[in-house]
Amino acid sequence: MISLQTISKVNINSYWEVIRKLDPEFYLMRMDIHDYGINPYILRRVVRSLYNLTTKAHGTGYGKVQIFVENDKVSQIKPEESDTLDLDIFDK
Repeated sequence: MISLQTISKVNINSYWEVIRKLDPEFYLMRMDIHDYGINPYILRRVVRSLYNLTTKAHGTGYGKVQIFVENDKVSQIKPEESDTLDLDIFDK
């Protein structure tokens, strides 16, 4: 008789095999997160910060996202939006 733990492991392995075939980039990101032991919550915050800079999120479409690390811990994820202008300083 097959144990529930064995069935669960087979199901998980089958699931990731399907993901690998359907969305290889997502699968590779997931493997990197797992292999390097990166906290996935950090990446979610980076992605959210990056999205917030885009025009789809009503941002300017220009900026940067900085990640600050202290003693192997992320202390800040800082999105910084900027405007790109081509304006004379003085009115004509």
